[in-house]
Amino acid sequence: KDVQDAILADPVRSKLVDIIDIRYWSSRADGTVFAPKGGQNLAPRQHMRKMDRGKRSIEQVYSDVLTYKTKFPKKAVIYSENQSPSFAWGVFMAGGSLAPIPATEEDDFLVSAATMNPLVNNDSQNWKLSNKNGEQIIYCHDKSSDVQIDLSDYNGQFELMVIDSETGKTIRNDKNIKSGTITVIDVKGIENSVLWLHKM
Repeated sequence: KDVQDAILADPVRSKLVDIIDIRYWSSRADGTVFAPKGGQNLAPRQHMRKMDRGKRSIEQVYSDVLTYKTKFPKKAVIYSENQSPSFAWGVFMAGGSLAPIPATEEDDFLVSAATMNPLVNNDSQNWKLSNKNGEQIIYCHDKSSDVQIDLSDYNGQFELMVIDSETGKTIRNDKNIKSGTITVIDVKGIENSVLWLHKM
């Protein structure tokens, strides 16, 4: 991580970087960071004998990817430290690339997602992506917080799909989401699901 950060901070060398790969380091679930120093001539397995890699959580994966994507919005960020499907939505919702999320039944889901950016100043713990047309993808991460969909500044007809985050299957479809207002979605029963709001 120290070598990666040094290169990205260099005004000359950073211009040569197109993809930031989070690999061989990661934030732990307890808030500390597993980050072996560069230049020590040790293989990753040897570093892990010297220090505990610790447990990771989807929250830390999301935070790691979002930190780099926010700081370097024109560069792709991928997460190779652990390709666990359980972390895939954390990578995806933070704006990361090549996240191994399940294939969805909705053909235009990824087309819509490609136009979106993470909504950083989010008023809840539910992670959101959005675009200039009012379309959103929301990961229902916080089961204690209802989801607010603010379409106060938009016109037209919107449709809301509820997608199972494990299978990619559509489990609910609401076709009459009103624009020009705020709609509150009760997330009870759809925890860890993905909401896709798109303009019809």
